[in-house]
Amino acid sequence: MSAPPIFRSHGEWRVVLGLVLLVAVMVGAVMFASRDAPSSLSNNPEALAVPTITSDQGCARFANYWIEQSGVLVEPASIEGLTNCRLSAGGEWFVPTGANDSRLTSESILTEDEASRTASTRTAILAEIALLEAQLSSSITRDLDRIYSTRSQAVTGRINDSVTISRARSRYTRVAQAFLLDPNHQILADYVGWLMQRKIAAYDLLSAACLDSPETQYLKIVCLGMEDSLSVNFPPWLWDLRSSVWLNEYLAHLARTDRLQDVSAAEVGSARAALARTWMQRRHWQGRSN
Repeated sequence: MSAPPIFRSHGEWRVVLGLVLLVAVMVGAVMFASRDAPSSLSNNPEALAVPTITSDQGCARFANYWIEQSGVLVEPASIEGLTNCRLSAGGEWFVPTGANDSRLTSESILTEDEASRTASTRTAILAEIALLEAQLSSSITRDLDRIYSTRSQAVTGRINDSVTISRARSRYTRVAQAFLLDPNHQILADYVGWLMQRKIAAYDLLSAACLDSPETQYLKIVCLGMEDSLSVNFPPWLWDLRSSVWLNEYLAHLARTDRLQDVSAAEVGSARAALARTWMQRRHWQGRSN
């Protein structure tokens, strides 16, 4: 049996041996150079230092990409409508820490008069949210627990990025839709509808700008995928409904467009009683807002 062609020449043997030695030298040089690096202390990638990106930085990067870098003609209002990011008067993107965040602009801040005029509506909405929460089974609540993040992430809010949300979202949506279709819960249905309409309108503007231009066709999959990843056509999560920032923005809209509904003293009292009962029965999601 004849030897393989590569073994027929002593010269070729020397070439192969030279390559092997060269690779060995290169590997040895890399090992020597990195002997004191953090990666040499552990085989666990999680032990390596990872740069921390704050929520504000995440918002700034997301907004800067879609407004400046992508070529998609997106307005800041679309970013605000789609996400939890807000733009300060000084031009800085941030995730609000709450309704008293000094960086918020007038669109998110109630005047004293507006706060007074919308107080009963706020109480009624919060009571309705508590009643919606009471409709959730323990199984659905556990699903929501799994996807909830104690840290408010840039863009997506209090969603755990490492967990799939489809099951929890589907189950929560079915309960929320049934609850909101009841005429007795119209005041919450109006609030949810306003939040959803704002988000859908923002997405429609972004996707149209993205898909209509030949220069941004390379972003088609990303733009279409954003509809699902940002839950555009789904009711807001309980913790988002309780967001003091979002609720203030809605109440400011009502006050400034003369759309405040009359909420009687009896209805306010009933709402407060319902809120108290729900608080005693289920305290699970209370306080989970920004």
